[in-house]
Amino acid sequence: MSGNPKRPATAAPPDPTPEQLAQWRTLVERVQAGDESGFTAWPDDEDAGEQAEAAYRILTTQRTLEQVAAAPSAVWGNVAGIVAVLRVNPVAGSVAFTTRLVGEVHRALLAGERGVLTYQVVVWRQLVILLDLTVTEEQVATPTSSAAPAEEQATARQVKAQGHS
Repeated sequence: MSGNPKRPATAAPPDPTPEQLAQWRTLVERVQAGDESGFTAWPDDEDAGEQAEAAYRILTTQRTLEQVAAAPSAVWGNVAGIVAVLRVNPVAGSVAFTTRLVGEVHRALLAGERGVLTYQVVVWRQLVILLDLTVTEEQVATPTSSAAPAEEQATARQVKAQGHS
């Protein structure tokens, strides 16, 4: 038996619903027709430079980019590693992560079952579209914005004020 027997097994996120699959299909069809509005190039696509001709371009929805930004650093790093592999050849198997095909979308299981990255490959355009990042509940990060301490202090002041009224 491999792994840490004391670590409880985490369940991988459930498969997407038929509604989610239909919504993603609509997005992908729009991109296939040449409309990339509402999509963003993966942040390090500009760094690919000259290699961009041989590699797949990575597009992401704004929502997925926000999901990645809100994820713990280990999840972000895992997603960045998956994207690096997808950029080279998203249709070849990889020992770096496990993928499953669900309908027309691929689901890459993050290391430690931290979550799943859902994407679709448009081979004829050499394009990968990141559609969703689902992080397991125990991995979800709390917001770390600089406003959080000020909000906590304001809440504490409100609670104190209510206690004295």
